[in-house]
Amino acid sequence: MTGSPFNEIDNIILAMSTFVDFTGIVPADPAGEPVGFPEAMKQFNRATEGKKDYIGAIIPTSMLDVARRAAECPRFADMQVVGFVNEVDESAQMQFSALTYLLSDGSAYIAFRGTDDTIVGWKEDVMLGFKTPIPAHNRAVEYMERIASAWGGGLRLGGHSKGGNVAMWAAAFS
Repeated sequence: MTGSPFNEIDNIILAMSTFVDFTGIVPADPAGEPVGFPEAMKQFNRATEGKKDYIGAIIPTSMLDVARRAAECPRFADMQVVGFVNEVDESAQMQFSALTYLLSDGSAYIAFRGTDDTIVGWKEDVMLGFKTPIPAHNRAVEYMERIASAWGGGLRLGGHSKGGNVAMWAAAFS
C-alpha cells in the first residue's frame, strides 16, 4: 500500500469489495497462487462486460463501483487476493463469503461479506438476534485459522454489516 499505513478507510473499502463475485478468478485455497487485486477486478469486469451490474434486490450495485475504483487506485495497485469463498448452504442455514487481501506491509486483511440477497442469508442475519453462534461464525473461525496457517504475516479482520459481526466472532474464538 502506498502512502499512509492501513487505516479505517481501507478497512471499509476492502470490506465492501467482498461483494464482488471472484468465483473462478481468485483461488479458494489460501495456499493457492494469489492474484493481483487490479488483475482480479479486470477479469471480473471482462466476465461481466455487457451484463447489467446486479448484486441483488437489496444490495446496491455501487458496491461493485467501490471495488472497481479501488482497483484503479495506486494505493491498492500491489495488493494481492487469495482465499475467495462464497458459500450458501440451505441445510445449515448459512451464507458465508470471505476474501483475503495480502498487503504490502506483510500482513493479510481478511474481509467477511455481510448479508447477501439470499433467503438463507437473511434467515441467518435474523438469527443473530437470538442465537450464537450462527453457522457463519463457526465457518469464519475455520476460515481464519486456515489463512493463519497458510500466511506467515500478521492478520487484520474486518467486514461489512454481518461480516463485521462475523469478524469479531472469529477474532474472539480463534
